[in-house]
Amino acid sequence: MYFTIGEQEDEFYREARIFMVTDLLREMILFTSNWSKGISKKHKAAYSFMKAIKDILPTQKIQIANFPIHILILQIRDY
Repeated sequence: MYFTIGEQEDEFYREARIFMVTDLLREMILFTSNWSKGISKKHKAAYSFMKAIKDILPTQKIQIANFPIHILILQIRDY
């Protein structure tokens, strides 16, 4: 799941984090599993639901890594 981050966003969103999943978050994420890509403000119900997930994250005490996470994504090229 990816959320864009605005300049006025909480500092919480500035770094990648790993979370354990509560029952609530798991069910919310599963609910979105069949949605197509590109949820925007014109998809009012879906956008509101995704915003709710984003707003819930900082309130949950489920973070399991309190340090920056460096992610390496390998890209395979067919030459």
